[in-house]
Amino acid sequence: GSAVSPRVTSWFRQKFTVADRSSISGIGLRVLRDDGILVWLNGRPLYRNNLPAESLTAATPAASPVALADESVWQTVFVPPDALVDGVNQVAVELHQAGLDGGDASFDLQMQLYPWDSLPPLAAVPDGNSVTLAWPLWARGWSLQSSANLTEWTTETAVPAAGEGGCRVTLERTAARKY
Repeated sequence: GSAVSPRVTSWFRQKFTVADRSSISGIGLRVLRDDGILVWLNGRPLYRNNLPAESLTAATPAASPVALADESVWQTVFVPPDALVDGVNQVAVELHQAGLDGGDASFDLQMQLYPWDSLPPLAAVPDGNSVTLAWPLWARGWSLQSSANLTEWTTETAVPAAGEGGCRVTLERTAARKY
């Protein structure tokens, strides 16, 4: 019989329709990946993770293997809706393995389009005694508040960092804090 040659890179595409692009304030992406991923929207790169910075080819491996425990950690990013068009849009995923011996290529992608009148999504990633909160850049005007009892609220004083993936702030994690 013939042997199947292993691949470093695989590609996937899905089309979806947007009735009115001007009604969308932002895009939320949640990604599980093993190993590296590049997400495209209508031919424009939207999100890149665990890949070298230079141009990619079909033979380019991921920057590093993703450990088994990290394969189930969602990567969350908020991006502007600039690449959307009215009508048919196409999201494409380029999945790169760290080597030819990986054999366990996998990914999951969730894309959420947020209308202007929606509340901003808040992603929380716990890490030991801290939690990193993230929300999209379009929601910069909102204030982050916490509460111990969900009736009395306090505005958090930590200044969020605004970057490519949205706004982020890391706070001490306590059982009494709710956001």
